[in-house]
Amino acid sequence: MEVIPDPHGSFGDWLGYWGNIIGGIIGAIVAAAVSYFVTTVTFSKLNHQRAIDENKFQVQVNLRTELLK
Repeated sequence: MEVIPDPHGSFGDWLGYWGNIIGGIIGAIVAAAVSYFVTTVTFSKLNHQRAIDENKFQVQVNLRTELLK
């Protein structure tokens, strides 16, 4: 089995060879983009939830302070 097709070989050999290389590059780019998107969305949701939780905590602190006065 040849790793690099013979230059005098058939067109299908070259097409498959370059198709695998280009397909691998495209697959890596898509995988990186999906990973970045999932990570960004996850951190965004976590930060949003943390802000909501901190706001709820601050409201509870303010209510307790008012009730203790």
